[in-house]
Amino acid sequence: MNTIINAALNYIETEQIPQAKQKMIELYNSIKHSPLDLNKIEKPDDFASIIATMLQLKVINDDDIIEQIASIGYVVISKAIISNPAPNKNMFRLLIIHFAREQFNYTLSTALGFSTASNFFSPTGQMAGNRTANAMYEMEAYDLFTNPILYQKIPMFAEAKNELDDLIRRDHFYNKNETQVIEEGKELHKKALDYLTEKILIRGDID
Repeated sequence: MNTIINAALNYIETEQIPQAKQKMIELYNSIKHSPLDLNKIEKPDDFASIIATMLQLKVINDDDIIEQIASIGYVVISKAIISNPAPNKNMFRLLIIHFAREQFNYTLSTALGFSTASNFFSPTGQMAGNRTANAMYEMEAYDLFTNPILYQKIPMFAEAKNELDDLIRRDHFYNKNETQVIEEGKELHKKALDYLTEKILIRGDID
């Protein structure tokens, strides 16, 4: 798996996009075959960069697979953030969420205990969806607000920061101030990481 990651990254860096896409597919198939090998990834930053690029380029269009890929990228980079924090790791986590927002919503709903057996369009189903969407904003707020270099240097993150500031100002998070939103985001990341670590990295379940 590490060899494939290195090859894919090299193709990305040299802008050989067709070859990079081929290696990304190869990487996904390798994960499907041996999901527990995710625990042996040597450079989580490089892996998360490839996952984010894979999602951005829409290498795979199937929503279920996109959800799998986002969940895999999320758990690997989140573990790396805990063990060795650095702003670029939070950046990759933000990008993974950004490029797979709709699909990752379903994983997050289950991970945070918001999922429901009700139809999505029912009042109960929509309430669960709204809670998950708000949770995702709070998780993004944690990554952004605790790593100001991201929104100071990168325009797309500056725009995201402004949007989050506006949501807090308009009491979108039920009267939570910025500090409370950040703390809630941190706790939500922990819950999501605990769930996905057990599911993916321990049981090898990527479905």
